[in-house]
Amino acid sequence: MMMDFSEEAALNRRVDRGEATLQQVQGNVTVLLESQSSMRREMNARFDRMDTKVDELRQEMRAGMDGLRQEMRADMGGLRQEMRADMDGLRQQMRVNHEGIMAVLTELVGRRA
Repeated sequence: MMMDFSEEAALNRRVDRGEATLQQVQGNVTVLLESQSSMRREMNARFDRMDTKVDELRQEMRAGMDGLRQEMRADMGGLRQEMRADMDGLRQQMRVNHEGIMAVLTELVGRRA
């Protein structure tokens, strides 16, 4: 079957349009793939920054907790010293009171005798 010139020209135009469309689609696909790759790199960079920030926060929290522990130990040491001093003071006061009571009792017993 022979085509005439106008049919061949029309067919060639359709082929040319198809090739142009194919090239446009290929270009669009390439742009989309590059965009996807760029987005993936950006997301990975964001995740890396987030991981770094989380690690920094963990270190800050550990340092803060260590500082609090040290403060609590120091506070507890101070409280223990205060309690010991208070207990020593109470013991001494009890001795004085006991000696006073015993002196009064001895005097009372001496008067009766």
